[in-house]
Amino acid sequence: EEEFFLVSEATPKKRWRVELSASFTPDRIGSFGDFTLTFQSASTYCESVGTTLDAFTFDANKWQIGEGLTDDIPSYKHKTKAFRIFNAGAVRLDPRYMPLKITYKGESSKLSIKNRTTGDLWTFSGNSTAKEAIQISGVTAKKGNVSIFGQTNFGLITLEPGWNEFELSGSIGDFEIAFDFRFHYYA
Repeated sequence: EEEFFLVSEATPKKRWRVELSASFTPDRIGSFGDFTLTFQSASTYCESVGTTLDAFTFDANKWQIGEGLTDDIPSYKHKTKAFRIFNAGAVRLDPRYMPLKITYKGESSKLSIKNRTTGDLWTFSGNSTAKEAIQISGVTAKKGNVSIFGQTNFGLITLEPGWNEFELSGSIGDFEIAFDFRFHYYA
């Protein structure tokens, strides 16, 4: 009844969202049973097991060769107003359909986040203190646990495959912005 993720032995660091496509009845052989399960996926994409906030090391056991990663290990946490985010996936990441969480921690007034690569712009007309966090998760926006969606421009941030150039304005003092997502690939 519910979807879940499967990992194949052939690509152990990629996972597919699947659901059981047919019922099954085990053939009983003594105290054991034999049965076959058939799964289907509504998605044309598989995704990385790891997220961008996991360590990019072999010890993390979340990455494999062939996932679009380069020798240059990208950073997904930044403390500057201009930065780059790398999408190692093969498809455009759209937060309406694929999880993307952006967290801004720090003081701000009329915060805006612009992906110069895609032209996407997200703005918040309010303020935040140095101890507050603003979270953009999919299409929702919160400051702490309170929705601020009505104080935004209702914009979305998408990520093209490869490098995406970002520009931040409205930050005051020290801050940190983090991008948390999985890479998506054609199955």
